[in-house]
Amino acid sequence: GLSKAFTVLNYSQISADTLAYGRRYTSLIAGMEFWESFYLEQEFIHDTEKAMHLEKDYSLKNTHGFVVNRYMWGMPISFTKIRQKLDNDTDNIKIIGKCLFALPSAIRPNLMYLIRPTMPTVEEIKEARAKDFLTNPKNENATYQSTLYDDINKLNLEDVIYYRNLGKITMAGTTPTNDELENAILNAGNVGYEKGKATFSDVKSTSATMTGNNTEYYGVVNLEFTKK
Repeated sequence: GLSKAFTVLNYSQISADTLAYGRRYTSLIAGMEFWESFYLEQEFIHDTEKAMHLEKDYSLKNTHGFVVNRYMWGMPISFTKIRQKLDNDTDNIKIIGKCLFALPSAIRPNLMYLIRPTMPTVEEIKEARAKDFLTNPKNENATYQSTLYDDINKLNLEDVIYYRNLGKITMAGTTPTNDELENAILNAGNVGYEKGKATFSDVKSTSATMTGNNTEYYGVVNLEFTKK
């Protein structure tokens, strides 16, 4: 949808898309349509001229695009009351219903990707989680609702520890301590990991196995390094 794609330009088509959709560049890549949107890299504050919602703020800073399945979002609708009455003038039956609309729900969240120039930090991950309606039904800042079967409070280490070759790291002994390993993990650029949330086993002078605590992180990754 909002992904950036710089390709050979057809100016007449781009002009039409820009007027109709706010798209700057557009092209079919591997059968999928991509474009760069004017909405990227901006913040939209409610009650201002640049607003996407009357009551919510949205930020697309540090965002290069989104890849989603167009059929993955659902917004359940429920009728809580249905009444029938006769029209006073025509005697025709009128049906009046009270309808409730749910927040948009990610039905298949594993098909959704957010493209960023850098990995999200722990603080950014927590900020995004705090906007989930299911974490607190009274949350006035909620902007989405996850599904009950999708635990967004637990991340796969394979998605968080992107840099597994830590390079040359500081270690006092022949093998690194847990603290030395965690410092090296963060220094390598794995900013989405929070210290103290994993265990280390099979620690050697050039490798170690990292296992999630199964509360914040799950899964196993193998780390490589050398002594500085």
